[in-house]
Amino acid sequence: MSNEDKGFVEIDSDQVPATDIVFQCPHCGKQHSIDPRGAGLTINCTACDELITVPIPPGTDISDFDESGEHADALVMHLRRALHRAETRVHDLEAKISALSKARAELSAALTKVIALLDEDI
Repeated sequence: MSNEDKGFVEIDSDQVPATDIVFQCPHCGKQHSIDPRGAGLTINCTACDELITVPIPPGTDISDFDESGEHADALVMHLRRALHRAETRVHDLEAKISALSKARAELSAALTKVIALLDEDI
């Protein structure tokens, strides 16, 4: 899976917002930038795939990046709706897989009968 598939996008250093946390991977030296809300997170380096911890900028506390209660509640509701849609999709896909498996078994049985008939004629 490419970095773009994972949601990472390479940008020029002049495109990095001034508010982003800019840091280097301690394993390979690749420079990263991340939104301040990523402070303290452990992520995979986009270059070497090693685990790295996003530094917390000096003079700040991790709680400085916390969202308001209302925003957090809205995110929870949004995630619950997304989870429900995903669960519904999984259920639908499982039903399709079951139907396809049944059709495959029926086709396989029919093919076996046709082969047996052909063997009798030879």
